[in-house]
Amino acid sequence: ECERNAIKESKVKESKVNINTIKEFFSYFLLKTKKAFKLTLTNRNLIRQRLNDGYTIEQMKQAVDNFVLDEWADRQKHLDLIYCIGVRNKIDNLEKWLNYKPLAQEPKARTP
Repeated sequence: ECERNAIKESKVKESKVNINTIKEFFSYFLLKTKKAFKLTLTNRNLIRQRLNDGYTIEQMKQAVDNFVLDEWADRQKHLDLIYCIGVRNKIDNLEKWLNYKPLAQEPKARTP
């Protein structure tokens, strides 16, 4: 009985990730990446899954902010959602971008 209630509660929690939250995050992603992707079923499911994994929308937005700061020369060619918050080749990109620290520019030596 207790196990059945836990499963029921879990399903209710999953369904609470509503489409407005998904759209809000996806709009933010498009704004920051300056892209015009469609919100496909695959993208909706990816966003929903990451929210269901326990990440907040604020954490996901922080990952997007860090993702677009990446100094890799080919970043512009790889601005897909999967590279930002998905898991590819066993690498959790959301974790990667949440913890990303852009290279700080060296302070210029002052000359007298």
